[in-house]
Amino acid sequence: MRLYDGSVIPANKDADEVEKARRVDAFYTPYHTAVAEMAARREDTVIVAIHSFTPRLNGRAPRPWHVGILHAFDDRFSDPLLELLNAEADLCVGDNEPYAGHLPGDSIDRHALQTGRANTLIEVRNDLIETQAQQDVWANRLAGLLQKALKQMDATTETAHA
Repeated sequence: MRLYDGSVIPANKDADEVEKARRVDAFYTPYHTAVAEMAARREDTVIVAIHSFTPRLNGRAPRPWHVGILHAFDDRFSDPLLELLNAEADLCVGDNEPYAGHLPGDSIDRHALQTGRANTLIEVRNDLIETQAQQDVWANRLAGLLQKALKQMDATTETAHA
């Protein structure tokens, strides 16, 4: 993208096809190769992507969510995670917010949806993770909730197969 929310992205504004190809070779291809290799190590791999989002887009209402869980076509892991997050009294949780779904070719699409792996995409509002201390708080909070959601998903799967 050369422009986002009315702002020019300096590193992208003059990127030509040669620069795009360099970036694909340097970052995109090695990243997706590494994720594919890591995910293939286990049959029960769950793919989790974590991003951040802006509290407010230009000219729009503030986004109230602290965290959003995006799930396109597979909610096996997202549903238990949403349940756990919604139980946290201090959080405003978005279900497919601040936006819905995924993009064709993104990590969730390539490494989860196309392969049938359980998945979720977590969006944390970026004003909540500006400092190292805030990042540590969210990392620890999400780590515990992700482990609980995985256990709930596994228990639901075992019950469905019984």
